[in-house]
Amino acid sequence: MSPADANKPIDDMLIPRRRLPSRPSASEIEERDPALVVDQPAVLAYALENLFVMLWRGATTDVALDDVHAALERVVAQHEEGIAIVSIIQRGAPPPSSAHRGRVREFQETLSSRLRCLAIVIEGMGFWASAVLGAATAIISARRVRFPQKVCRTHEEAVLFIASKCEGTPAGDGRMIMRAFDFVHADATLRASR
Repeated sequence: MSPADANKPIDDMLIPRRRLPSRPSASEIEERDPALVVDQPAVLAYALENLFVMLWRGATTDVALDDVHAALERVVAQHEEGIAIVSIIQRGAPPPSSAHRGRVREFQETLSSRLRCLAIVIEGMGFWASAVLGAATAIISARRVRFPQKVCRTHEEAVLFIASKCEGTPAGDGRMIMRAFDFVHADATLRASR
């Protein structure tokens, strides 16, 4: 402090704090990470804007389905424009039982007017992938209410499908969807290593 500053009031010597905006800017929204909304041994689920991503990594359980369905209801309630659902099935995750397939089908029917699309990504090949594909097909073909849905072999295929069905909404941004996929996989890997 200089001798001249010694007689100044302390308030005059403070550096003003930068005020943060009360609302995030568009670039801050674009860079947000998905929020973890379900953390079960069989499934992790994340929400980002009107995108809901599930990563199935184990056998479907009643508790896991209850948690996923409750989280989906909360996300749907927040987005009048409708939501996109992505169900990523990791290699080795067993297909859901007949009872669980029925619960999934019924729940999707109740939300159908608010679902912009559903993409199922099967990560793997061979007999296991065929079994999972059969379970997904059973759910889709038994559904009485239709909405855009697609079984995808790659994340890129899912991104293109979702972006085309969600134009004019946050989930219509392919970069945001791909960042969400990358985050989900990185977060799941980190959680599995703990």
